Amino acid sequence: MKKCPKCGKEYPGIKRFCTICKELLIEEDTENQNRKEEQKRLKEKRHKYIAGIAAALLVAGFVIFVAPFQYNATQAYCENVTENYVEYYMGEEPYNDTEKYTETKLYNTTDYLSYKMISVGKGIPKCRSSGSGCHCTSDIGTIQNTDNISGKFSVDISFFSSEQQTHSTKIGSYLSRQYFLNPGESQRVEVYYTGKCDKTKPTYYPTYYRIDEVICSTKNVTKNQTITKYRNVTKYRNVTKTRDVIKHHSVKKQREIIKKATLFEQWTGKAARYEDAECRVNIVILTSFDNIVFVHIYSSNHNM
Repeated sequence: MKKCPKCGKEYPGIKRFCTICKELLIEEDTENQNRKEEQKRLKEKRHKYIAGIAAALLVAGFVIFVAPFQYNATQAYCENVTENYVEYYMGEEPYNDTEKYTETKLYNTTDYLSYKMISVGKGIPKCRSSGSGCHCTSDIGTIQNTDNISGKFSVDISFFSSEQQTHSTKIGSYLSRQYFLNPGESQRVEVYYTGKCDKTKPTYYPTYYRIDEVICSTKNVTKNQTITKYRNVTKYRNVTKTRDVIKHHSVKKQREIIKKATLFEQWTGKAARYEDAECRVNIVILTSFDNIVFVHIYSSNHNM
């Protein structure tokens, strides 16, 4: 083989000049030529190896990322079901009852004037005896008109003949004279007793007195009177009732299906292994009250 020293093109041994450069061709040595041929074969072999690897990668990429493969998955589906049952619920029921209530009415009546004993005597009369009997005087205290109108007041007194009030004997009584008192006025009251008097017989000798009663004038007043009455009322109470319920709904069930996805989607979890479904629930409530049927329909979706 000959080679152009300028452009490096090789020619057979019969050529003398380069057809391109017109330069005189020179002879190549055999060893160098063999080395170049070996390098050329290695280079071609390397190119084939790289091309094989590239082709394998392309095939693997297609298989992994493009080509779909079958796999098993779970799918949810709805199955229609109808249920009839009796439902218990709390409701109000009217009933008649008797209710007690009070009313206040005004009425006219009479009442005694009010008073107060400002001071009260010691209860021991001052007595002196004479041929006609005992004459006793007693300062029983002061009475005051605490009412808002004027009136008359008198005091009823009893005389007793024993110092022991628990074993005393009443020997006489006395009603004081009437005192006319305006509102807020007061009057000192004195009583006088004349009767049998014998100190040798204690049962006939007055030793103490007692105020039995204060007699007052009366006045017309208006008072309130509370009257209890009864009336019929309608009340409500909570009772347990029943109603018929028809329930149309879908029951969610599962089944195995076959799906397709690339190997990459299956490995990374992007391929769905479970498909959910929404199931509708329709509840029809038939309520019977006084021979009237009310229909209530409720709809809703639910997932499992």
